[in-house]
Amino acid sequence: MRVHGRYCVSSGLFDLLVVGAGRSVVLPVPGQESGRPSGAAGSRLVGLVRGGPQDELVLPTEDGPRFLPRDHVVSEAVSGLDPLLGLTLVRSDYDPVVGTATTATGDVLGYAARLLADELVGVAEGALALALEHVRERHQFGVPIGSFQAVRHRLVDAYVDAEGARSLLAAIGPDAAPDVQALVLKASAGAAALRCVAAAQQVCGGMGFTAEFDLHRYVRRALALDALLSGSEAAEEHLGALALRGRVLPDRQVVLT
Repeated sequence: MRVHGRYCVSSGLFDLLVVGAGRSVVLPVPGQESGRPSGAAGSRLVGLVRGGPQDELVLPTEDGPRFLPRDHVVSEAVSGLDPLLGLTLVRSDYDPVVGTATTATGDVLGYAARLLADELVGVAEGALALALEHVRERHQFGVPIGSFQAVRHRLVDAYVDAEGARSLLAAIGPDAAPDVQALVLKASAGAAALRCVAAAQQVCGGMGFTAEFDLHRYVRRALALDALLSGSEAAEEHLGALALRGRVLPDRQVVLT
């Protein structure tokens, strides 16, 4: 997924990795999460899927995954901030079937959050690569603007953010307990991606805000992905609440088992 983020591409790989072939995972609509997102309000389903709905939709809930056949779902393409992300709004009044948790669907949201974090790190890396290319080629006062100390400091700070999120992904393996760890990864990667695209826009100047320059694709993708499964700020607040209950050490981002 990191390569997807680095080049701002979309495919069916996200659903394939989270819930397997022929299925789509239903994500809660941003702003409608309540604690650990469930994606459902009563028996009525309102959520988002990436790309068009597959043959079966997997709805993560507090009681385990539930399943909906595609025939019972009404879908509507969402343009939003990042039309190329391919989000689709799905609705259904059909009561989903309770499923048995398996390796593929036991903690769908935790695994989905980890993949989103990986993709966000790729977005951060892609934005920085674009910014570096620009500051090497753009000249002012007869020298590349990348030679100016203020520009270098801004990009170094952004690189540290991206590298920190990438290292955290490597440190917390995919087999770790998914709930708190996934939240840590998503919060770290989302914050890093937002800071990196902001730094890239800063050093690219007015060019960074034009549609002709590819940076706008990374800005849109970072904002859209960060909003899925709770934004980085909301995730950090939730981690703070967990820390008060003794579940995490926020200064080291170490998860207690």
